Amino acid sequence: MNASARAEAAARQGEWAVRPAVATDRGALGRVARRAFAPGFWPFLLPMLSKDTLVATDAAGRIAGGAVLRTFRVGAERFGVVYWIFSDPEVQGAGAGKALLDAALEWMRRRGCSRAVASVDGYNSRSWNLFHGRGFRFWPACRQWAQLGRSWPALWWGSFHLLDVGNFLLERKLANGPCLAADAHARGPLAVSTVDAGYAVAGTVLPFWLVLWLRGLPGVEALGDMSLAGPAYALAAAVVATAYLVAGLAAQAAAAGPGGRRPFLFRAWDTGPLLATLVAVAFGGFLPAPGGWYDGASATPRYTTPQARELLGRMGLAGAAITLFLWAVSILGRQSGTSLWSLLGRLGTVAGPGFALFYVLLFFPPFQAMPAAHLARWKPGAWALMVVAAIALAWVA
Repeated sequence: MNASARAEAAARQGEWAVRPAVATDRGALGRVARRAFAPGFWPFLLPMLSKDTLVATDAAGRIAGGAVLRTFRVGAERFGVVYWIFSDPEVQGAGAGKALLDAALEWMRRRGCSRAVASVDGYNSRSWNLFHGRGFRFWPACRQWAQLGRSWPALWWGSFHLLDVGNFLLERKLANGPCLAADAHARGPLAVSTVDAGYAVAGTVLPFWLVLWLRGLPGVEALGDMSLAGPAYALAAAVVATAYLVAGLAAQAAAAGPGGRRPFLFRAWDTGPLLATLVAVAFGGFLPAPGGWYDGASATPRYTTPQARELLGRMGLAGAAITLFLWAVSILGRQSGTSLWSLLGRLGTVAGPGFALFYVLLFFPPFQAMPAAHLARWKPGAWALMVVAAIALAWVA
């Protein structure tokens, strides 16, 4: 029995069989992908289909799903990555995804991989549950750096994580031994949450400083007092930290239910600082390094999105409202007669549009995990009101 036949036998579950894709499968895979993904996603899948793609077929030989795989090296280790895994919505929940993932893990083992990774939207509970059920665990950025050291950039490059928006890396060992990513929870989810929050703030402060530098410190220039140049950078950091803190507290308050306050933890989106830096360099614009709030009562940062739509919507509304309020206060503050308060207001006016973009306007793919998208799905009318308010503030500013 050859390797592909053994992988097929290992992955067979009920009527599903998994085999390597062939050139003639491309059309059928494209049709399944169009049904499985949001309109903004499936076009990115087709160029990645290759000989390292697996397909799941039913008893009649019809293609019901696929998995796009790859191997790459990180230092001395070989990793396998599940780039994409999808199934036709008509058969989701019937085992096709599990069959594909089992076959993918076997495919990686036979190619000498010691670990498998996947990048998953934290609010996509179906995919998260699939990987979690097969031994994958959340791998926060702080643990990636601690375990891989200088080889860490190769992980993001090889796993395509560099271009992820709102996704987390999940990891599992393929040989015998504990999953290293599980250490993050064993050492305390609150500690990881604190580190992640610091990472997101630092990853936002640095691009914000870059934006201010590229624009010639607009607040200081407007006041004509260059002695404020040093304090301006410290105040800019305070503006960012305050915005994160206040928005987080507002989201926590919105999440409180009849039973009392729910425990929520912050998860930084690994590539957020990179995205913020690229926006600053390419456009001279400011975008906060994104992150998300997740249920702290669970060992894994995920939601069952349909059941949590109201909760996520309330949190999104709270974040949007408080962000726009802080932006309005900044606009008023720049008129202050005191130089320091005026500078603080002007810095807030520079940061305000970026936070409004994150909390109010980025609701479309691939940003569907951001607060604006949760708000738009929950209460389109409330979201539209926030959009109008953001446009009005931009006009006044």
